[in-house]
Amino acid sequence: MKREHIPFLLEVAGSINSNTIISELQSLSVKAKSGNTPIILPFIGEFSSGKTTLINALTDSHALETATRPTTATIYEVHFGAPKNCADIIFEDGREEHVDNIKTLINDNLKEAKVVTVFDTSTKVSPYTIIVDTPGISSPDPKHKLTLVNFLPSADGIILIVDINQQLTKSLIDFIKTVKLANKEIYAVLTKTDTKSPIDIEKAKCYLAQNCEMEIRHIAAVSATKNDITELSVIFKDIESRKEEIVRKADERRLDLIAEKLNEEIKNIITASSDDTTLENKIQEQNVILNRLHNQIERLIRNIRDSLEPLNREESRKFEDQVTSKLSTLINAGSQNYDAEAVGAINMTASAILGDYRQKVLGIIAKETTTKPKEGEISLKNLPGIDLSSLSLSGLSYNLNLNEIGHEHDNWIKTGVIALGAVAAVGAVVGTGGMAAAAEGALTISTVADVADTVTDVGSVIHNRKVASRIEKAVRYGQQAADKYNSIDQFNNQGYGGQGVGKGMIDSLVGFIAEKTMSKPQRSRAIRLYIDGTLMPEFKVQITAASDQVISVVKDSLEEAANASISEATQNLIQLKDQLKTKKEEFNERITSLRSMQTKLLTLD
Repeated sequence: MKREHIPFLLEVAGSINSNTIISELQSLSVKAKSGNTPIILPFIGEFSSGKTTLINALTDSHALETATRPTTATIYEVHFGAPKNCADIIFEDGREEHVDNIKTLINDNLKEAKVVTVFDTSTKVSPYTIIVDTPGISSPDPKHKLTLVNFLPSADGIILIVDINQQLTKSLIDFIKTVKLANKEIYAVLTKTDTKSPIDIEKAKCYLAQNCEMEIRHIAAVSATKNDITELSVIFKDIESRKEEIVRKADERRLDLIAEKLNEEIKNIITASSDDTTLENKIQEQNVILNRLHNQIERLIRNIRDSLEPLNREESRKFEDQVTSKLSTLINAGSQNYDAEAVGAINMTASAILGDYRQKVLGIIAKETTTKPKEGEISLKNLPGIDLSSLSLSGLSYNLNLNEIGHEHDNWIKTGVIALGAVAAVGAVVGTGGMAAAAEGALTISTVADVADTVTDVGSVIHNRKVASRIEKAVRYGQQAADKYNSIDQFNNQGYGGQGVGKGMIDSLVGFIAEKTMSKPQRSRAIRLYIDGTLMPEFKVQITAASDQVISVVKDSLEEAANASISEATQNLIQLKDQLKTKKEEFNERITSLRSMQTKLLTLD
């Protein structure tokens, strides 16, 4: 079907009120009139076949992450010849983000991204050629394959990326058959050829050409690690010289599919319009189809609910394990502000768990909606994707005070230490008859250190009532002890060496010993009680609420799509029935017009 037939196809789509097809045709019309249209070429292949490494070899930034495992269903569109290296991210919830440093694009952080558009200054590829990095075919995540299948209609041609050490895997051949890649211009690139001889490479090319089950225009061999992409440059030159032909061929195939769909819809309308009874039966049939769809949706919802229950338990265990580990590491490593870091760790863990949860839920939905329908059922695979961007975990309660745990008695201990030091100092002077020396001697760091040494176990000061009793008696020694107490306290408040920085020596000593002897085990107990008594019960309630929200969103979305899919057909039938009853002539004219359109559709090429 040629582009010049678009106006006629628009007329046919309008005559049967197919707004979906009208929108698609209008987009193709704009594209056909835009002149120098960019060509979209996805790199498609197995996971770890070298797609991203090869794209990095084509860019100046060399910054796309080459992950060691399938991590994201995000589509990367790479545009060349840009003024600077940067990227734009579009998330599933519609948010947009601009990134100046492409190296910050980490797959694990992009699980909620829909498309990442990368702009690169490289001129190795034409600015009118858009290379697309896609999820690997053999990824275990069903959402990755669904993302790829949904993207392919937008592609103008295909560049197959094949690891020369693997050649044609079963999953690659199955995928080719499933999506019928032969309908588009196909090129192929053999990667990881750096250890192969020229003879081995030629044999691999012949094997690929003979066993791929589709026509490949050109096969290139590259070694991205050695920056040997000469043969790929030949492919790009061929694509650039034939760009308009390739894009036109892809658009004509899209128009063929639209024409087939229009012809099928017209056929159904004409068949139903033979008489009033037939029309009524067809209307009732649409209602039966709609009811059948709703029954399928109910079954699908039950399956999703059954799958979400173990997933909720799994994510709860993961959240508990990760939070426990992070908070344990925090108290073992020490911190200037335990509570702030604990809250940050909990929130970051919850956010990461939620992102992972969304992806797994979408995988469950994708699996259920793409399952082959049973006899008498209708395929749900063409229903629109589910938007889970509103799925969230609200603020989790935090009722700890980790900064203060184990330090509740620090001031009381400090008072005891200073009192003991004062008595010891006075006793030493009196014992040697050196009252005058006490009156004129200045307090030194060494003296204070000696005072601190008199209490080597702060824990015993809290728990040993005899020591406490001695402290109370020491304070009553008289004015000399009181003077010494004030002098030691004053020196302590000045800071180390009288510099007045941070806490005093005795404050620091008391805090240090309390931290080592009491705070860590007390914090560990407090964290365990908090996780068991507050955090996990809240998290489980919220993850259950999130799964309920998923069920509601999925059900509403699928039912809306089901109703819409039946609505257009039903509307046409009701209109025909009304015309048949009240406007026989108008009815006949419309049927004649539809027959004429159908005939023309079948003769167009």
